Amino acid sequence: MDTRGTFSAPLSVLSGTIAVENQSSGQPILDGSITVAGGATLDTVQSNNGWIVIANGDVNINASGTLSGLNAFSFRWSTFTNNGSVSVVNCKFERTGAQTLAGNGAFVSNTATIVSGSTTTLTSNHQLSRLTIDSGGTLISHRACSECPRAARR
Repeated sequence: MDTRGTFSAPLSVLSGTIAVENQSSGQPILDGSITVAGGATLDTVQSNNGWIVIANGDVNINASGTLSGLNAFSFRWSTFTNNGSVSVVNCKFERTGAQTLAGNGAFVSNTATIVSGSTTTLTSNHQLSRLTIDSGGTLISHRACSECPRAARR
């Protein structure tokens, strides 16, 4: 799906794989909510073009649904629910203000980044391959981190 600008309607990937790209600017902008059904995949394209898919609506990855690709995914809305698998090269929480990461899915073989200005709250347990919190970014979690170094638990 070549957006060539902004795609404003809600996007539901019900089956198969939908690749999102913008051959013009390299930044597909999705302004509606995004839902990926079980067994379906939303893909940021399987070649690293340095693109960033921008999501300006809530995201819901259902159980056995997948968000994948070799380009970054910039989440700029309030609630990202992952009950499936996220394997984009970098999933950035980039909203200035409050964001929520919900669900029980995994971020595999990638980096989740909380950028400056975002205050991201975990509302459930998550498996993250790598987590980067930029200066000025905030992660709020009331969960214990069993894999964290001792100094990080203070």
